[in-house]
Amino acid sequence: MQTIELLKTFSEPHRLRILNLLLTSELSVSELVEILTLSQSNVSHHLKILKNQGLIESYKSGAQKYYRNIEQPSIPSNLQKIWSELKTIIKELPESSEDERKLINAIAQRKNSDLDNTINLWRKQQPDILFTSEVALDGIPKTHNLAVDIGSGMGDFFKVIERSFRKIICIEISQNQLKIARENIMNQEQVHLLQSDAHFLPLGDHVADSIYFRMALRFFKNPEMAIQEAIRILNISGKISIIDQIDSLNSFSEQFFKKLCLENSNLYLVKYNRRGGLFLCTLEKKYPDQEKF
Repeated sequence: MQTIELLKTFSEPHRLRILNLLLTSELSVSELVEILTLSQSNVSHHLKILKNQGLIESYKSGAQKYYRNIEQPSIPSNLQKIWSELKTIIKELPESSEDERKLINAIAQRKNSDLDNTINLWRKQQPDILFTSEVALDGIPKTHNLAVDIGSGMGDFFKVIERSFRKIICIEISQNQLKIARENIMNQEQVHLLQSDAHFLPLGDHVADSIYFRMALRFFKNPEMAIQEAIRILNISGKISIIDQIDSLNSFSEQFFKKLCLENSNLYLVKYNRRGGLFLCTLEKKYPDQEKF
């Protein structure tokens, strides 16, 4: 009986599309609905059949339920060869290319959503609230033309520095965070929002007078690369001000920033302090002609 049921499954295009997607990535029902453009009840029906036949399994992560393929499903021996070949053949379905394109977008949106949840949790706690003004003042150079807030989130930090600069650029990769930031800035003409990856800033060399990383550095895949980009766009005599939480691995120790300065001949460590579970760091870009530290 299982052989007949499996053959029916293998002849149903929607189930083959689901199997093809789950061979690549774990997905939730809502993500499958979005990719397949089917109703939720329809997708759930197909998932139930695939699960009952031992081809896929599910697990819960938080409030979400995810489905994934079973590496070695219990399939009758007379169908083993068909199943092995089918995993390659289903990619020839006319919908496969579009499904896989949508899959990439779905995974990217999930990562942004996870990051948003993490950031929003921190914003409810506000662990740096006592030191916000101090970080802002550390970044102000002699000329007050342009400040760049990297990883700006909902754009609430601009309210602290708006009186010190003629122009403020807020860099944020999350569309959801930018949407909230737009509501926060209202009609502030001096504040400009840019959606961008912190590792590849859409700004020219030597344009910024002050750069801020406020509770953002630890969320970047490559924090050192993000700082290098900040150095690139920073003017001589400009400052980079950083405040963030100290993690268990001591990722952003004073030695980390000293090493960064040694690798960049025009970067100087002005200040590094620890306060409770936070660190405050100020870096300055100068001509490489004086003693460091």
